[in-house]
Amino acid sequence: MDYVTHESDQQIDDLLSAICACHSDILILDKATRTVRRLSRKDEHAVGIVVAAWGGYGPNPALLVGKGMLDAVCFGTLTKAPTANNIWEAAKSVNTGAGVLFIIRNDENERNQFALASEMAKSAGIDVLSVIVDDYISAKKSYFKDCRKSSAGIILIYKIIGAYAEKNESLSRIAQYANLVIESTRTITSIDQSNSLGNDKNDLIASYDDVAITNNFGQDYKTKRTELMDLVNKMVLNTVEDLPYLEEEEVALLVNNLGGNSFLDLYAVGHYAIDGLKKHNIRIYKTYIGGFYSSQDESGFSISLLRLNSEYKQLLNFPVNIAQQIFHNE
Repeated sequence: MDYVTHESDQQIDDLLSAICACHSDILILDKATRTVRRLSRKDEHAVGIVVAAWGGYGPNPALLVGKGMLDAVCFGTLTKAPTANNIWEAAKSVNTGAGVLFIIRNDENERNQFALASEMAKSAGIDVLSVIVDDYISAKKSYFKDCRKSSAGIILIYKIIGAYAEKNESLSRIAQYANLVIESTRTITSIDQSNSLGNDKNDLIASYDDVAITNNFGQDYKTKRTELMDLVNKMVLNTVEDLPYLEEEEVALLVNNLGGNSFLDLYAVGHYAIDGLKKHNIRIYKTYIGGFYSSQDESGFSISLLRLNSEYKQLLNFPVNIAQQIFHNE
């Protein structure tokens, strides 16, 4: 559907209006600043959480706004992060007096806009702290920590920190906690190079050429299934070794559809990822499968792991009131 996948500015605005109209019991849209925020305000002295969405990753973050997760998402365009002024307005709208946490993807454009918004907030007497998400290990160059971007693991980070913020902890404590969660999260992505949007195959740890099994129920089905299993095992190995994740640890597993895969493909990936983790004696506490962090219907998928402890598990189970039925809703 061109209306959704090739977003012009107007189409993004229309889509946000549609989402907020369909979920008017949860969401409210500020059209002037392109900000989706939760309808019910937090308790007094609870820290607000603001994030950005732009660059072709679809409306997904808007569906994560609500009690137990995000307080506001400020939308940019297909090529640019939201402006500092719009981010600042979003921060003002969710500030209860306890300050605001910015969860930022590790992108120079986004970092710069949030840095300017932070200065504007501080000048107005609003406490603001920022954390940078860099869970993406898919590119070979991303083994250098400073080069890492963010990817679908940010969904699990939103969940843990959103629930933690509901406990009315201080802004500084929530920021410290967020950095610990970020350090425990890794994401690896595989992109179908036969249907790539300009990604460099030579820079990817794991890439493939049409190993999706959905359309291969005939003679090639077994071959394609084996290729996919081998690919997922390679991805799991790289992810486990990167943190590293240790034997007998528990993890949350998130399999994300970049936009061009069927549920059969995704659940096959999830199945093979679970088998791969078991080979490393890593236990799976919860598995999430779906389209959480799409990329213009590019064919591919990602695997995210979050190392868990007892408190993280409690926060994963903390009830939310959001539009997307991924976590336990109230």
